[in-house]
Amino acid sequence: ANQLYEEGNDFYRNKDYQAAVNSFTEAIALNPTDDRFYNVRGSAFMQLDNYANALADYNEAIRLNPTVAKYFYNRANANYKL
Repeated sequence: ANQLYEEGNDFYRNKDYQAAVNSFTEAIALNPTDDRFYNVRGSAFMQLDNYANALADYNEAIRLNPTVAKYFYNRANANYKL
């Protein structure tokens, strides 16, 4: 799962957001309790203007780890865009 996470980050840095979503989705399938995966997939969804899916991912990241302030900030941005 971590390899897919790194692959997704590479796609994201190269602005290939759909490929990033695909990699992060595969990582989530292998490790559905890693909050980081939901946060980064949410960020890729934001870049694709898919705010509803981004919001769902940020909500899941927060549910899994409510101690990361960045997740709340990202969720607020997704809510603002909706």
